[in-house]
This record gives sequence, structure tokens and C-alpha cells, in this order.
Amino acid sequence: MRTYSSGDMAKLYCKECDGCGDCCRCMGDTIELDPYDAFQLTYGLRKDFASLIGPVVGLHENGGMVLPFMQTRPIPEEEQRARGMHFADGQEPEECIFLSADGRCQIHGFRPGICRLFPLGRQYAEDGRSQCYFMVEEVTCDYPKTKVRIDKWLGIPDLEEYEAFKIRWHSLVKRVQERLSTPGADDAFRRKISTLFLQEFYIKSYLGTDFYEEVGRRMGQVEPLF
Repeated sequence: MRTYSSGDMAKLYCKECDGCGDCCRCMGDTIELDPYDAFQLTYGLRKDFASLIGPVVGLHENGGMVLPFMQTRPIPEEEQRARGMHFADGQEPEECIFLSADGRCQIHGFRPGICRLFPLGRQYAEDGRSQCYFMVEEVTCDYPKTKVRIDKWLGIPDLEEYEAFKIRWHSLVKRVQERLSTPGADDAFRRKISTLFLQEFYIKSYLGTDFYEEVGRRMGQVEPLF
């Protein structure tokens, strides 16, 4: 598998793309949100994160932790017929709640990091000190792609700080999930840890702070516990 750094060129841009929105459908609960995504959504939507849980953000269990993800909406059969939509067997007829009828993202300027990455994925080093990018193999598209620098594709200010945050956050979540998978971790302990993470890293506002400085401070308080 070929890997890339943020300064590399990769065939990502499709000038023929007409906004089909296929990449925003049938995602289930895979668009998991991290604290930076929470910060961006609350700033962009002008709402606190707690008010987004339910209508915009769902909660699911991942490795014993309760973590937020971007909600989807079911597409009724009548609407599918009217829009000429077809889904493969086994696919849930659903789409991101922020996908417009003409296949455009309504929160493109502050969309989640997973959405920014597509069709790339992110891989973390075993030692938890670095990360790289790779092309998601199952992505298929008939249109030709042109090369673009990955940092430009991501469009994230202060990308070095963002990547450092992602590495640190991934490492912390991985340690917590390993701890919660041990035989001694009962349901009450899992609920306590999930509540702590949701409150400290998602619900508590980042507005008016330097995000990376503030989230680093919060992680620094929690990391010694794991």
C-alpha cells in the first residue's frame, strides 16, 4: 500500500464531479467525530454541542467508549423514485443530513475531518508518534482524477498542529479502549469514562480559546489516568 505525507501530490481532484453525493450516502455511523470536529460544528452552526446531540449528532459505542458521529437521514421510497436513486442490496437508503437535494454539502467549510480526507484514509504508526495517508482501495469512480497536494485537499489551517492533535487523540482513545476491554472494566466504569470524555472533550465549549492549546490542556489532565 502506498502512503503519503501532507506535502505529497495524489490523484484526488475530479473536475468532472457533478455533485452526485454518493460519498455522503450509506455511511451509517462511520463519520465519527473528534473534538476538533465538535469545535468546528459548534462554531459553524452557532450552537452548543449538547443541542446538536440527537438532531445532528448521534452517539454509539466504539471499543467500550460512547463517541459521537454524524447523523444520517433515511430516504423514503417515494423520494428515491422521484430522484431516480438506486441502492445495492444490503445498502441502507440514507444520506448525511447536511447533503442538499442537488448533492452538495451544506457545511462544506466546517465539515468533519473524515469527510475532508475522502478518498484518503489515515494510518497511525505503531509507536503512536506519526501518521500518514493512503488511498482508500474500495473507492470507485469512473471519472479521471488529477493530482493535488494533500495539504491543499484537506484545507485545514495550521495543519501541523492538527496532525499532532490527531496523533495524540488517537493514542489516548486507543489506550482508553484497551483499558475498557479488560475484564475488570464493568458497565458502570465504562459509563463513567464515556461521560467524562463527552463532557470534557465535546460538550464543554472551545469557543474563545486557542483550540489546540485548550484540547492539549484537557488531554494532559486525562492522559495520566490511562
